[in-house]
Amino acid sequence: MYLLPKVARLRRALCPGVVPRRFRFTDTAGHVECRERPKNPFYDPYYENSVWGPRPRCLIGRKSQVTVASGVGVGPELMRHVKRILLAANAPVDFENMSCNSNNGYEDMDNIIYSVERNGVAIKGNLEKRLEPLEISRNMQLRRSLDLFVQLIEIKSYPALVEKMRCKHNVDVVIVRQNVEGEFALLEHHNGKGIENLKITTEYNTRRLAEFAFQYAIKHKRRKVTVVYNKGFMNSSEGLFVNTISDVAEKYPDVTFTKQSMRGFAFRMTDFNFNGDVLITGVLYGGLIMYLMFGLMLPLHRQMAQGCSADRNLGPRYAVFEPAVRHKGFKQMGKDIANPVSTLDCAVKMLHYLGHHEAARRIERAIDLTINEDLVHTRDMLGVASTSTMVHNIERRIRESMPVGYSDDETHPPPLPPTPPSVPPYKP
Repeated sequence: MYLLPKVARLRRALCPGVVPRRFRFTDTAGHVECRERPKNPFYDPYYENSVWGPRPRCLIGRKSQVTVASGVGVGPELMRHVKRILLAANAPVDFENMSCNSNNGYEDMDNIIYSVERNGVAIKGNLEKRLEPLEISRNMQLRRSLDLFVQLIEIKSYPALVEKMRCKHNVDVVIVRQNVEGEFALLEHHNGKGIENLKITTEYNTRRLAEFAFQYAIKHKRRKVTVVYNKGFMNSSEGLFVNTISDVAEKYPDVTFTKQSMRGFAFRMTDFNFNGDVLITGVLYGGLIMYLMFGLMLPLHRQMAQGCSADRNLGPRYAVFEPAVRHKGFKQMGKDIANPVSTLDCAVKMLHYLGHHEAARRIERAIDLTINEDLVHTRDMLGVASTSTMVHNIERRIRESMPVGYSDDETHPPPLPPTPPSVPPYKP
């Protein structure tokens, strides 16, 4: 028999007709029984964040364990700067460093996938060195193995760069791109005279893509959701894509929903009537729109616009963050001239995903002040600052925003080194 505490026994003696909440149990007929709610003896309270749970998380001493794959080119150099900035912002994150050597085949790639399945979150650079014929991309293998069905790209221009480039408009748009279907299905075969490439479109993946887009628009207070599709070609697949998204849009009457063909969208793109929108696209058109947006963002230096944006590959259980820039940067290795903003933006998005919002906002504000107020720009931003100079300025801004009582002991980063004398300060 369950022994009630003194307060509960007194309450039952004074109010005999009232049943305590924890002893109320409603059966299928709607009758309230006065007995204790049954407990599952096999329930594991840590199941949800375990390897087998819906949201795997690896916490070691209240710190989130994150998989780090630096990649090739300037990836290792930029990842070292990311770790220093996260340490300066006092972010509760630990790193599990994974190597990816193309000479080892796919063994290193399998180890990275196992690490992401254990930790749940990863930040990476470009994993490809060069692709041989009949070789599957490692980035594609990672997305398909972890079921990362959404590629989320936030494209937003910085006011200082817009004024510097003399652009007419600011760009603020979010692209929700299909990540596992369409051309990324990787289904092709010989038919005797040629090769047939299959573009796969299913209602299940399209529906969960649309659900994610509408929920994102509601959470971040976006103006409307627009689906961009190809009109007049492949009517069955494109019709299934558009009709499924239209069915999902009926569940969200508070969000404005529009349809736009790829031809009409590209024709009216210079009107900038899409700012504040969420664009739902397939694989091919999502890539085209992304690079067109980078061209509108900074028409003289499209590569610089890529260097200021980050990609989020999201799935039901895992998340992988990577820069939007796709070049490896072999020519920039060891020269201290690479743009670190895109990789740092990946770290900010990762901290928001893990729930460390205070550290994420601190880094985000430091990057904004460095670019817009301090005007510290790298060479691809038409500046003269080096990578180290820009990272040092961001770290200085982070230290200025630290709360009162912050002390430099062995658990915090050492004092800032002086700015390299070989790099003159930037003067606009």
